[in-house]
Amino acid sequence: SSQTKIMAVVKADAYGHGAIEISKQAIGSGVHGLGVSLVEEGAKLRRANISAPVYVLGEPPPVAIEDAVKYNLVLSINSYKTAKIISERCSYLGKNAVVHINVDTGMNRIGINFKDAVTEIVKINSMTGLKVEGVFTHFSCAHLEDSSYTKAQWNKFRKIIQELKNSKVDIKTFHCANSAAFLRYKETHLDMVRAGISIYGLSPFGGNGCRWLSSETTSILSNFEPVLSLKAKISFVKKIPAGQCISYGCTFKTKRESIIATLPVGYADGYSRLLSNKSRVIIGGQFVPVVGNVTMDQIMADVTDITRDGSISVG
Repeated sequence: SSQTKIMAVVKADAYGHGAIEISKQAIGSGVHGLGVSLVEEGAKLRRANISAPVYVLGEPPPVAIEDAVKYNLVLSINSYKTAKIISERCSYLGKNAVVHINVDTGMNRIGINFKDAVTEIVKINSMTGLKVEGVFTHFSCAHLEDSSYTKAQWNKFRKIIQELKNSKVDIKTFHCANSAAFLRYKETHLDMVRAGISIYGLSPFGGNGCRWLSSETTSILSNFEPVLSLKAKISFVKKIPAGQCISYGCTFKTKRESIIATLPVGYADGYSRLLSNKSRVIIGGQFVPVVGNVTMDQIMADVTDITRDGSISVG
């Protein structure tokens, strides 16, 4: 709904896209807040003069609590024990920490077990130094065709929401939808959604989702474009006779006289060595295969089939 806020998840350097740049763009586009995994990631955003709400979604180590309070970060609480540690530290500092409590409804990673959740949340809510602003959970299977596990998690979380309301615990923000649930299960949007992979123009459903997703979701996904591309200029072009090895380990041997273009990109730039002899690059608007092992700072592409009278050249 129009009342639902968006948290842009920018953990892991915004999925490798650059956290500061992406965060500024996201805030400028109207998102409510930013999600990170570590206190240090949140501190980095604050040092870049980003003032929007920043939610630390991971388990905060005790040594990071002081910085979290200093930089006005919203902390996640995953256990009564964690809550007690944060409460005691905040009381010592004479400060309050805004917290969101994570309830484990089936991810089985971190969070308070849903069976104990309401009792523990009520106890945590009475601790000094803590302002319990939100309660959330995380879906583990929202990206899969079979919706049964997601619906089971959703029903558990709905039950907790109702019980908390009955207990007169004032929770401002409930949230559970990741990118897949945001796109697929409107009923899970609640007060806020956590958009991660989707804000980078990538589908959370992988390549097969279009076979079983609704036409509405498929239509939305058809407008997605990856926001990141990796580009390089050709640094070298060489004619190689048939029967010659390319790159380390002789994993590729030319079957014909070939024209090989070298690009100054390698695994140091994130172009994984696992892509050796399995990937393609676009040169002159056409796909060509990467041949030989990816090296630290260079890859080789076979441009034989697209070369016309020296049309492929350095630059």
